[in-house]
Amino acid sequence: LTDGGLEVVTGGDGQAVVDLGAVRTLELVVLRGSFSSLTVACSPDGQAWSELAAALVGDSVLVTPSPHPGARYLRLQEGLDDYGQQRALQVSEVSVW
Repeated sequence: LTDGGLEVVTGGDGQAVVDLGAVRTLELVVLRGSFSSLTVACSPDGQAWSELAAALVGDSVLVTPSPHPGARYLRLQEGLDDYGQQRALQVSEVSVW
């Protein structure tokens, strides 16, 4: 699923939740943007979250979840800066297989 645009979207509160539309098995998650300390979590219901990866850094990040029963929601959460302030989430692409 894509909108075709690759512009960077900034989430001021440091997080974004992607609804996959139905519970799906996650095999690969590809993220592009600018990440300083990104945590990726998933949930079948948007309430109980399971962490897939943490402390991810870079412009392009690949996450290969261990076998997981399935998830409908994917949450991206950027970490805090050196002063303890929430960093803005800067993401341009989220791809899930």
